[in-house]
Amino acid sequence: MKKIMNIKTFAELAGVSTATVSRVFAHDPKVRPQTAEQVRALAKKYGFRPNLIAQTPFNGKTRSIGVLLWRLSNSFFADIALGIQQTLLPEGYLPIIISTRTEADCTVLQHLVDHRVDGLIACLKNLPLSKEELQEIKNFNLPLVAIEYYQNNISCDMLQPDNEACGQIAAQYFLSHGHHSLGVLCGDYKESLRGRAFVAELKRQGIFLPESAVLPESSPEAIRRFLKQNPDLTGIYCVNDIEARKLYDVCAALHLSIPADLSIIGTNDLDFADCLTPKLTTIRTDGIELGRQAGTLILQRLQNREKPFCNVITNVKLVERNSVAKRNRLHGTI
Repeated sequence: MKKIMNIKTFAELAGVSTATVSRVFAHDPKVRPQTAEQVRALAKKYGFRPNLIAQTPFNGKTRSIGVLLWRLSNSFFADIALGIQQTLLPEGYLPIIISTRTEADCTVLQHLVDHRVDGLIACLKNLPLSKEELQEIKNFNLPLVAIEYYQNNISCDMLQPDNEACGQIAAQYFLSHGHHSLGVLCGDYKESLRGRAFVAELKRQGIFLPESAVLPESSPEAIRRFLKQNPDLTGIYCVNDIEARKLYDVCAALHLSIPADLSIIGTNDLDFADCLTPKLTTIRTDGIELGRQAGTLILQRLQNREKPFCNVITNVKLVERNSVAKRNRLHGTI
């Protein structure tokens, strides 16, 4: 087995001090660019890799970022993790990722803090945080980027997709295809910016959705009742693709054809969306870009702890497939 070169031997080969080698791999801006380039080129030539853990006692930095995400089995969050990784690794930071499979408290964040991470990226949307837990997060005194957190009770950089645009795009697309009898499936309507934006955009266009056309829960039994109570609906907007897949299953059980009997639009563009029959028209929220932006925000915060906090909203776009039919008011589906 090839012996690993230590920093002292490599520094002698490079003709610089061990401190300079450490600063180069810590991305210290005080190192001259020409020196940094030469050191990195020699490191590649000789196969030298710095021991970042050994540097921690000297600079207090682990060059690691704690990342807490909701269910990596969901491709949206897996894409966020990939985007974070693509941004942090080239800058010499290692993301330490924890995936929560159930609603958890901030003890999972404490595990990351205990490992001396330099900053935190966390999807807090699904964490039912109490006042005490919020205070505990503040007491960590670490840079924090919160993904999809819609409260104003914590001071940090925030990031989310343009949820209002999701609902607006869905409403406009249905209307452009001749649909006027519409519903929305949104899990918790009070918490869904997408669902509220969908209803508001329809109202702006002169179409008013009754309360009976909004389903604030998503169990198969509730969806079945909803469809039977609203037999005239021609289209339903789902605030995420998981709800859309449930709707597909219920439609199949009720022998409703998609899109001939019912048109459906989802949100997120999860990995199964183009595997459904018919393929699901949906609003892509681009988890990879969300992750890249989160990585950029935490790096910027590490460089400047004093700059004002920001709220970044990422773009979304329609992915047109086969789950929405054009309708004619006189003759139905075209």
